[in-house]
Amino acid sequence: MDKSAVVVGAGICGLVTASLLAKSGWDVDLVEQAPSTGPLVRGFRRRGMLCDTGFHYTGGLGERGILRKLLGALCGTCDLDIYELPENGFDCLRLLGSGQDVFIPVGFPSVVAALRGAFPECGNAANAYVAAVEDIVRRTPYLNPDLPPWNGDLLGQYEVSLEEFLRSVGASERMVNALASYGAFLYGMSARETSLVYHARVVGAYFASAHGICGGGEALVDALTNCARSHGVCVRCATDMVDLVIESQGRVGGIVLGDGEHLPANLVVFTAHPAQLARMILAGPQSQAASPYWERLLIAENTPSAFVQYIKISKSDLKADVNYYLIGGARGKVGSEGDDSSFALMASSVPCAGDGRGRVLLAECGAHDFPFGGGSAGESDKKRYAQWKQDEGRRLVDMARKHFPELNGADLVVDMATPRTFSRWTKTPGGSLYGLKHGMADRRVRMRTPIPGLWLAGQNVLMPGVMGAAISAIMVCQAVVGGSRIWGMLKP
Repeated sequence: MDKSAVVVGAGICGLVTASLLAKSGWDVDLVEQAPSTGPLVRGFRRRGMLCDTGFHYTGGLGERGILRKLLGALCGTCDLDIYELPENGFDCLRLLGSGQDVFIPVGFPSVVAALRGAFPECGNAANAYVAAVEDIVRRTPYLNPDLPPWNGDLLGQYEVSLEEFLRSVGASERMVNALASYGAFLYGMSARETSLVYHARVVGAYFASAHGICGGGEALVDALTNCARSHGVCVRCATDMVDLVIESQGRVGGIVLGDGEHLPANLVVFTAHPAQLARMILAGPQSQAASPYWERLLIAENTPSAFVQYIKISKSDLKADVNYYLIGGARGKVGSEGDDSSFALMASSVPCAGDGRGRVLLAECGAHDFPFGGGSAGESDKKRYAQWKQDEGRRLVDMARKHFPELNGADLVVDMATPRTFSRWTKTPGGSLYGLKHGMADRRVRMRTPIPGLWLAGQNVLMPGVMGAAISAIMVCQAVVGGSRIWGMLKP
């Protein structure tokens, strides 16, 4: 059998998938439409400042964590400078109204103590919640590296929502709202939509260990790109996939590039948003025989987008390496602003460009209803869009200064990103931050598609974040190459 593969999308999932396949003896082409690999995780630079768009911290980098094992297997001794986030609190939930700060620490016992201190009336609920999250993490392959590899559905069968569980153990409205809003920031769904299992597998990985990387997403992507090339992967950036080649017997035969080149392959792994692939298939000559699978992908619900600002600030009393989240009232309302979206502030005191300023990211999440969502602007629309962007930016800074008085220095807005920006750069519907929803009522997307040789991978298939992308890559390679072979690479 000819072992030629094309991996579409050079984010974390694409880079890991390409490297694992190449290390398993496949000839791999990695295709990325952006000018460089990992465009979302890499971030960008403006006025000498690194704007880290998709990476703030991750789990799985502890001594025995799956990401630590993966980096060791793929890159050997790479130059990544990995550091532990503050054990006494890497995330801070600022509760609107009371002004109380709830710091989320590393370690399950510490999380229990933090929640009991913040919600003294909910001691039993705090115990039950953390015990459930820890148990789910321990029973989940990949999150628990002592368990054997698993080619099944990592998300499992959902039986109870996060909201239902919290109320069943006696959590107060304040505690429910705090944990619900915190989770929504990390995966883009409400507590009513999210299963306890899904919530635990996302947040529990951070409770177990939380690490940062010096240089952020840019350093991580560069390391993985160098690893891929060292294993013989042909990395093709600024290259569009415009169609899928399906052979007469119905099996995948490769892809067609934007310049008309046919890139032959008997394995294609698509790691971008699956709606892009569905549109190609349904618009192609094979549309009459297309499975309803592809039509479902077009109408599947996506997670919300966000409005983001990147700011240089001369002075900040916020703690370094801590992400701050403003937790509003019911449904995440933010005070008297009457805004139903939620507000997150993530800050770092790391100097930028040697000028002594700190960098701050402000993100207003839940942006489905912004007046300018995904899509391109017409000429008549551009001026209104530009004005709205400036007005929204000023409002966001005013909100930040009101609720986070620690931001007490002069600031300089370096750049802004709207749902339209995210849609343009990521090609996701509406600029969705986390792609497809993985809620209790949502139909799950399978890695194996109805077309033989065509697979899906990434956060749209599994779960968000660097860990979700990397684990999805491991799972798809196990399914294609064989679980024992891939796991054998990681086990040492």
